[in-house]
Amino acid sequence: MPDTATQAGSAGAPGRWADGHRPAAGRHPRTRRRFRDYAAPFAVLILAYSGLFKGSPFLSWTPVDLTLLAAVLVLGGVIAVLVRGEIPRGTGVVLAVWTTFVPAAILHAPTPYGSTKALHLFTLALLSALGPVFLIRSESRQRIWVLMQIGLGCVLAAGAAFSPAPGAAHGAVYRLALNGSEPVAAGRAAGVAVVGFLLLALAGHRHRGWLLLAGAAVTVPLLLSGSRGPVLAAGVAIATVGILAPGPGARRLARLSLVVSGGLLAWYWLHGQTTGAIGRISSTLLAGRLEDTSSQARGMLWAQAWRYVQGHPWGAGWGGLADLGGSGLLGQVGLQYPHNLLLEVSGEAGWIAGMAVLVFLCCGLRRLQAGALRPYPEALFGIAVFFTVNAMISGDVNDNRTMWAAVAIGWAVSSRDTRGTGPADPGLSAPGDAVLSGLCARW
Repeated sequence: MPDTATQAGSAGAPGRWADGHRPAAGRHPRTRRRFRDYAAPFAVLILAYSGLFKGSPFLSWTPVDLTLLAAVLVLGGVIAVLVRGEIPRGTGVVLAVWTTFVPAAILHAPTPYGSTKALHLFTLALLSALGPVFLIRSESRQRIWVLMQIGLGCVLAAGAAFSPAPGAAHGAVYRLALNGSEPVAAGRAAGVAVVGFLLLALAGHRHRGWLLLAGAAVTVPLLLSGSRGPVLAAGVAIATVGILAPGPGARRLARLSLVVSGGLLAWYWLHGQTTGAIGRISSTLLAGRLEDTSSQARGMLWAQAWRYVQGHPWGAGWGGLADLGGSGLLGQVGLQYPHNLLLEVSGEAGWIAGMAVLVFLCCGLRRLQAGALRPYPEALFGIAVFFTVNAMISGDVNDNRTMWAAVAIGWAVSSRDTRGTGPADPGLSAPGDAVLSGLCARW
């Protein structure tokens, strides 16, 4: 994105602004602007992704809590934008969604678990959603945001492979798939890198050959993680972008052909695997075997949460599902949370909040899909789909800060990139899609 200060300087004498005055002493405005373009996405990145790497033994030397530090930096950036008198596009949408979360926090008797959950929801999760809306609005920052996510995913995947103590931190990215464990964080870290690399390559990036090789390389730690959710989410994300990303017919056909070919190759290779971490993925995703404890537990949690949601339109309050008893599987006390974002929000905050989250996700993804006309916007769309699918099968409302940030980007993109070109646009082919597109663009 062109730098406005540089453009102003070019209108007058060299080294002066357009009004003839020299810039203040110190760093050049363009340098300061460039630093902010990297610092703002980095702060949001650390806040959203800290749950994936905070427990790493490699970060035990840090003297401060990285999540708290990132939250302070993001909050400072948000305040700085507001002080300038700007209210970015999408702010009202995020605040409207969080407003529907308020009754569940004040109308139900608090529990220690529920109070902690609500505190994190109204601070860390809210800042994860507002951060992209305020700080990652320009195309250049969105490109940096994609590259930073891919880079962090590669670093964490490499750390998982070479960690000297893979079992040292429960739930951390460095916990490998040993003895049937399920390191979801390791899979998500590698998965976001795989999705980013492959989608940039499929979108025609000038370095697509190297990107394909890098994506194939990072696929190895993704599969070795033994975590089925991120593998499924990565496949869904790549297929979704291949099918729905707008563009010329020939380009879409070529992209879809590559996706189908890659999927067939992956199926052929995985189909014969029966042991170890890869066998665990193959038996569930390809053979449909759901006999293991984790898969059975999720089915029971979803069924129990759905039964409760049907009979309680106002919810149980934040943390209230933990008081319902439940199966006690997946290391949880009772039901606690059902490992599905929509069921969790609907069960604890009520139907209105659940519908608000559903609209936020659908319209945010729709805006990203309509703007996926170039490599980096396509990667943004795919990464958002990846984390949305993950949020439907694992974690709670606060664990999925990456999802809030990834989808919120959809509300920060320019409206001219989300309206399409009318009914004839290839991205508006489904019946009724134009109505949804218009609704999302107005929001």
